Amino acid sequence: REPVPATAEIWQSLANLGVTGLLVPEQAGGLAANMTDMGIVMEELGRVVHPGPCWASCVGATSAAATFGLDSLLCALADGSQTATVALEEPGHSFTRWQQAKLAASNNTLNGDKIQVPDAVGADYLFVTTDHGVYLVSTAASGLTITDSECLDGSHRFAAVHFDNVPGVRLGDNAQLAPVVDRMLVALCADGLGAAQRALELAVAYACERQQ
Repeated sequence: REPVPATAEIWQSLANLGVTGLLVPEQAGGLAANMTDMGIVMEELGRVVHPGPCWASCVGATSAAATFGLDSLLCALADGSQTATVALEEPGHSFTRWQQAKLAASNNTLNGDKIQVPDAVGADYLFVTTDHGVYLVSTAASGLTITDSECLDGSHRFAAVHFDNVPGVRLGDNAQLAPVVDRMLVALCADGLGAAQRALELAVAYACERQQ
């Protein structure tokens, strides 16, 4: 498995600051904060175009783990020792219909493909929507192939994931991830806002000092 696209020192610093455990309940070692707090953090990370898995793991996967009561995973996400992500999108399938996933799940075995999975490279676990609900899959499972996707914007890293008889554990229905998806969209908007604000500041500064 390749390392997450941020240095270990930076990731540990974020963990020490409590960023990785911001949305984790107190009983699992987190700060039990809300999306207002996380929005501020995401905006600041956007300002510096931070390339790490905060959006996917600290918002998406953490919210999913809390939804399904995975306390042991929440502890690992809170201290930054593990990361996870949410796999929703599929080839030829509109994102708006993510709840009607086509990836096949039968007898706790998954077959099919997911695309645009954020920070899948380097993650320890995937929350995967299927035609029979949400499954938790270890990235160390046999039959799982994770391939980096080319992106014009390097601020976020995406991957295509292929499932070939990959074992998974069913957690619940796809609809239970709806609040998680909402949180991810809000966090992504905050990240973009931070980047846009910084770009505007740089443009204004340049316009003030530029000489024709």
